[in-house]
Amino acid sequence: MMTQKRSAIWHCFLDGKIDRANFKAAMLEAYSHPNANKWQQLITNQLLYLGVLLVGVGVIFFMAFNWDALTPSQRLIQYRVRDGRAKLASNAFFFQEGRAEEFERARYGECRVNQAGKLLLSNMIDIGFKRI
Repeated sequence: MMTQKRSAIWHCFLDGKIDRANFKAAMLEAYSHPNANKWQQLITNQLLYLGVLLVGVGVIFFMAFNWDALTPSQRLIQYRVRDGRAKLASNAFFFQEGRAEEFERARYGECRVNQAGKLLLSNMIDIGFKRI
């Protein structure tokens, strides 16, 4: 779109509809230079994309170099996509009645993979990484 505007201004200049004194101002109006906030947003987005790319490449290389050492259950994990996010396991953990206060300290979940590749939440972990 910017190229079309600049091209139209160039043709108007060639046709004599825009004089030499106003030509530069017209070109700047068609293509305004980005301010500091736009540059910061661009750099932030590029760094984010680079970070995601590097993490993905790291996972691929890890899997490739350790493929023989992985068991079949470590190679395949079933997941679902909910609200645009990958869900690996259930967000529910069923515990015995009367133990609610004990599990309130939980911050993490410990999972295992069954034979079908489904991730199962097996234990709850506290902030010190100890099983509850």
